[in-house]
Amino acid sequence: MAFLADQLKRVKPSATIAVTDKARALKLAGRNVIGLGAGEPDFDTPDNIKQAAIKAIESGKASKYTDVDGIAGAQGCYRREVQARERPRLQGEPDHRRHRRQAGIVLTHSIATLNPGDEVIIPAPYWVSYPDMVLLAGGEPVEVVTSMSNGFKMTAQQLERAITPKTKWVLLNSPSNPTGAAYTRDELKALTECAAEASAHPRDDRRYVRALWSTTTSSSRRRRRSSRHFIRAHSPSTDVRRPIA
Repeated sequence: MAFLADQLKRVKPSATIAVTDKARALKLAGRNVIGLGAGEPDFDTPDNIKQAAIKAIESGKASKYTDVDGIAGAQGCYRREVQARERPRLQGEPDHRRHRRQAGIVLTHSIATLNPGDEVIIPAPYWVSYPDMVLLAGGEPVEVVTSMSNGFKMTAQQLERAITPKTKWVLLNSPSNPTGAAYTRDELKALTECAAEASAHPRDDRRYVRALWSTTTSSSRRRRRSSRHFIRAHSPSTDVRRPIA
């Protein structure tokens, strides 16, 4: 009997970690290397965040188990911030859940919703861990290759060709990692209407939404109207460490 689960044979080691470790090793060897692997800033954690963390530790608030959704005060604060930014564009009352890591949201969501054989459409280029998270959850990633000529954005026509009766989710990341491509409102509307016609559901990875520098793009406006099931993921740690457009 094999010690490891067969499911692990479906996934590969993280390419992000591999290239980051390689860059670190080259730096230790004296090479002048710029690491483009792990998405971390080139500056230290801001002092106000450090002091808030220290204060929480000293008060004892950071030394106890929290609720599944995290510390109630932090949950409420971030919910209000997201609602102020998103609520005018949403229909219905969103259900907010917090997770310690954005990657964990993608994986947990995949495990919770995918059955063996369910397909997840992923526009390429993409963050390298997306397909493996789908595979680990028992699903099947379906890659839709985009091109520079179209701004590295998937079109509704491409999506329509990729959808099958097994399609469950359409994973969108706008602005995109790694290309920086951001869909316009009309482009997103076309994509989500195409998904809705096939009873597929959009999943919106918005970790870079506050890195937008243009007022002509939109991350997911009106998308909730197109599907009964809709996942939108924000990243507070990514939000606070990036310039605000």
